[in-house]
Amino acid sequence: METHLGMSQRLTQFSTVLISSIALLFHIRWSRRATALGPTILTTLGIFFCFAGIAWGLLDFDPNDVRRGVPHLLGGIRTAFWSSVVGIFWALTLKIRVALFGRRNRTGVRCAGRVHRGRPGPFAGAAQPVDCGRR
Repeated sequence: METHLGMSQRLTQFSTVLISSIALLFHIRWSRRATALGPTILTTLGIFFCFAGIAWGLLDFDPNDVRRGVPHLLGGIRTAFWSSVVGIFWALTLKIRVALFGRRNRTGVRCAGRVHRGRPGPFAGAAQPVDCGRR
């Protein structure tokens, strides 16, 4: 049977791999929706696993036997810490990507400002404004 600390380490690994996988999907399928929802979802997952890690650490914590309970609590705190760090890190990568490269509008044109004026129109050489909206 696996020890409580081993299960805590597996929870830490699971949470960081899950958050990182979702973040990579947001980066691969980069869209307006990913830039709007991605940081919120990743941060929320980090917070969720933070509380899950603390709850896991407190599950077998016995205040009457602190010597035996502290390693379990520290294992849960490790999960809480790393899940939060990974969630916030990936949320920041999405925010930084938007800051450096702008957003994509519905037609796939990257937009750094309110209106992008470099898209060719239906007539040769004409440029038409593309609404990039800040959503």
